[in-house]
Amino acid sequence: MNTLVFGFNKKIYRDLIKEIEEEGLINVKKHFLVSDAPYEENQIDFHSFSGKDDFYTRYFDLIQQYVEGVQFDEEVYKKVYHNIYHYMNSEARMEKKGIKPLHYYLNKFNLLYKFIYALFIKEKIELCLMGNLDHVGVDTIVYEVAKALNVKTLVIETCSIPGNYYKIFYLKGREDYGEFSLMNKIYDTTYHKIVKRSAKDYFYMKLFKCFEPQKPTVKEVINTLIQIIKYGIFKRKNISKIYQSAKLLKYFDLFLGQKYMNNLKKYTREVDYKKNYVYFAMQLQPEMTTSALGGIYCDQILALERLSELIPEDWVIYAKENPAQTNQMREQQFFERLKHLKKVKLVSKNENSLKLVLNSQIVSTITGTVGFEAICEGKPVIIFGNAWYQNFEGVFRFNKDLDFSSVINYKINQEKLEKDYNNLLQRMPNACINPTYWQAIPDFNEQESKDNIKDVIRNIVTQYKNEIGCNV
Repeated sequence: MNTLVFGFNKKIYRDLIKEIEEEGLINVKKHFLVSDAPYEENQIDFHSFSGKDDFYTRYFDLIQQYVEGVQFDEEVYKKVYHNIYHYMNSEARMEKKGIKPLHYYLNKFNLLYKFIYALFIKEKIELCLMGNLDHVGVDTIVYEVAKALNVKTLVIETCSIPGNYYKIFYLKGREDYGEFSLMNKIYDTTYHKIVKRSAKDYFYMKLFKCFEPQKPTVKEVINTLIQIIKYGIFKRKNISKIYQSAKLLKYFDLFLGQKYMNNLKKYTREVDYKKNYVYFAMQLQPEMTTSALGGIYCDQILALERLSELIPEDWVIYAKENPAQTNQMREQQFFERLKHLKKVKLVSKNENSLKLVLNSQIVSTITGTVGFEAICEGKPVIIFGNAWYQNFEGVFRFNKDLDFSSVINYKINQEKLEKDYNNLLQRMPNACINPTYWQAIPDFNEQESKDNIKDVIRNIVTQYKNEIGCNV
């Protein structure tokens, strides 16, 4: 199958791709990755396409080679354009020098779309193989073009189930996350007891510190003034160049960070544990868990608005920010919308999350692990996005017809919950594609991980070939 590969950056996984190609299962036409070795002829540095401006200059000849002579399908464009917000949201999170104007992203989207579409057409791509769910910008266009052209997709995704990081999900794409329709093979016959954990046990939370705006040092202030004089007066550069060379972004971030902290303080309320309440655990943003998996509810205030309409008049919603949340995606308008929600009370970041779960009637989140914690504690959960536990006992997907009384009165069967949990874990092979997680796996076996990922790809590609009538 003519294949476009995205990700698989580590050498061991680059070798894996080559080995599968040598077996004749795939024919790699282009490989988007970030490599620690010189790039080969069919490889492209995808970081040049995400959060950077130089991609078109760096790859001008290549892009022109593909785009020339291609007739662009208007219906395919409309399908991909329908997801432009998802692209822009993902692209913006990669920016290191501040968010760009709206039309910057619109123009970049169209430049990338033309290149990716032409690449699919000219190389006759039949399979899109990804080492992560799309969430950096260009990979969203790759994935959406594949869908619009009915090209087969396979995503290998890091497992985020607490205590089970030496597992992988494999799926068709973000819409299949939580359904996992491809995961039909049993890899693990062990019966897994659910172990209740607190947030402090989650490895990935150790990667983030509690947010606190950092003031610049005296030396940094002096250096900035020198840069402004040097570039602004003597070299007369435009304001954006001064902004970048003087590293004013740090000072702007300090201002916004402090403004965010002031807003938190202004809108934070005390918890009254005697009230009937829904605990809404807000998720760290920008992150894939909302950017890719939240859908329209990447806008967490929108979820709070919908939840406010659902609950009785004498109930409240206690919304708690992730301790590591920064000022990103928390502009003044975020708080303006929040203050109009009379049933929503923002509580301190320092409030104990487990206590909020245990004393709640219902827990709600977009896709967060707190939802799994809650059902383990016997609390029904309302989710708004695609969560890995979405088909577990006690989980309700928000929709306009959701009967709130049925959620309140639902009694979770812990035995059935544990069966659901095992049904998922037993269909997941031992592997980990994200090197960041390797340190959290006591007996991580790199070769075993590679072999099991290869087995998954081999099985699914063979299945896909049979479906479209390719010679295996």
